[in-house]
Amino acid sequence: MGNKLEIGATQLKPLTDFLKTGRINLEHVRLENIALLSFIDRLPLSAEALTLSLDGFSLNKDGLHHHPTGVFNVEAGSVLLSDLYIERVAALGTLDDNLLTLSVPQLTFREGSSLTLSGTLSRLPDGQSFIYALARDFDVSALNSRLLPHLFAGKVSLELSLSSAGNTPDALIRHLTGKVSLSSDTLLISGLGFDLINGGDLTRHELDLTELLTALSVSDGGFYDTSLQLTFGNAEGRLRGSTVLPTAAATARSFFIISSKTSGITDCFPSLRA
Repeated sequence: MGNKLEIGATQLKPLTDFLKTGRINLEHVRLENIALLSFIDRLPLSAEALTLSLDGFSLNKDGLHHHPTGVFNVEAGSVLLSDLYIERVAALGTLDDNLLTLSVPQLTFREGSSLTLSGTLSRLPDGQSFIYALARDFDVSALNSRLLPHLFAGKVSLELSLSSAGNTPDALIRHLTGKVSLSSDTLLISGLGFDLINGGDLTRHELDLTELLTALSVSDGGFYDTSLQLTFGNAEGRLRGSTVLPTAAATARSFFIISSKTSGITDCFPSLRA
């Protein structure tokens, strides 16, 4: 093990005081085999064997800047974010006036569950952005921590491929296209039950928001042979899904308009079979 870097309020205050009027140039910074330990409440982070390189950046009171293109690369093992354990992470990216790029070729949690992620975010009004993520047979129990309100068990496969245009949140949402697919043979989520809509006849069930939230929170939910597909295009989103509950088989179809002002959902849980 190499050197240890501990960050707390005592170490952070001189830095923040200096940055009120000064600037730190990070033209070429490399940390190798560092043990990191943060005592900052807003950043409950620790890592072993951290390797970090930064090129072409500077730091002042307004944040991080690039000159002209910033490049970063980070690798770390045995990472704890609060109590979420990450076995291994590797990420690299670039930042310039036009584009932010990010690639995460390795993000491995407990039990070898891993995912890959890549994407670009345009900073131009007519620029193109995309994000792609893939996980196969991901053991979701690896995500159990204080960071999430539910406990999970089971395995899921996820593929996300989305693209958009613009450089504002409204434009990115309005031009969103692509697909998100999720499947699972067996999935258990604590505090996410379906007591109000399990079983019963084959008639249509309509719940207001309060009734639906109550239905989804009164017990643990078991889901079998689950398949969900969310697609975007032409300022619209469509969700199709099916699952087998312990006491019923359910299918769902929904349609909603992508808008920063209005949204609606129709045809939710149109059929339930006891």
